[in-house]
Amino acid sequence: NSLSLPGGVVVIVRSKRGKSAHERITRLLSQPMFDFLNSKEKQSLVHVVEGDVTLPDCGMDEKHLAALGRWNISHVFHCAASVSFSQSLDEAALSNITSTLQLLSITQRLKSTHDGK
Repeated sequence: NSLSLPGGVVVIVRSKRGKSAHERITRLLSQPMFDFLNSKEKQSLVHVVEGDVTLPDCGMDEKHLAALGRWNISHVFHCAASVSFSQSLDEAALSNITSTLQLLSITQRLKSTHDGK
């Protein structure tokens, strides 16, 4: 069976432990839960952007931010929170609060791009 959907998903992922964002997502998509997608669909429907949601502009340069503005992004999901209870308060705030504010800032820029503002 082939899943035929217009559009796709944009994921902002940071590199980690020597693995690039693309490598991390490729590994994730190789898990059995994504077997409903064939290789071509995985490549065409999942758009990986390397970034870090704890940094201003999610660590992206203007080229990547402009590309996001050209895509018709309708929904944003933030799944980068930390649930570790051994982190310091500052580390937990960076992971859970600052990252949310950075992503909110990006989505507001996307909204103004689509609204023509």
